[in-house]
Amino acid sequence: MTTPTPAGGRSSSGGSPQAGIPIRTLTAWALLALAAAVVLFSFLRWIFPEQPRDIIDRFNVTTFANHTVLIAPLLAMLVASKLGPPLRRARLMGQVALATYAAALLLGLVSFLVTIADKFDITGWGAFYAFGGILHGLGGLIVELLLLALVALAALWTYKLFTDVGGRLPAVNVRTD
Repeated sequence: MTTPTPAGGRSSSGGSPQAGIPIRTLTAWALLALAAAVVLFSFLRWIFPEQPRDIIDRFNVTTFANHTVLIAPLLAMLVASKLGPPLRRARLMGQVALATYAAALLLGLVSFLVTIADKFDITGWGAFYAFGGILHGLGGLIVELLLLALVALAALWTYKLFTDVGGRLPAVNVRTD
């Protein structure tokens, strides 16, 4: 007596590899490409602005520490390493994700440092608006620092997933608690 072949045409004893669209692989690479494109084109807008404007106006931390850059590489690593067996290219995906986070952190930090003084420039507003301007500047600094911290934490999670699939970089003690 023979066992019937499942509907997909693949036998339970191994048989031929499954044909079809590699949805996990495509999803992971698309997420990585999205985050890398956001970082790259944000950097290129520094160099080639779309309109003439002050140099300080070109720098903005949120272009590098936004939801897309924060979530997409980490989600790509989760798709590549945790939704089933790790993908064959999961280590390469981890390297791309870590490089994206490193670029976002570096450029975000440069933006932060360049714009610190500009956040507190309240000349000509008068005494009543000066305090509101200081609060606005301080709030902007705190939010930008927290966004950069979240990018760093996402990078650490990505590093952990990267090492879980066999990736090797210099050792960093990352705890999951």
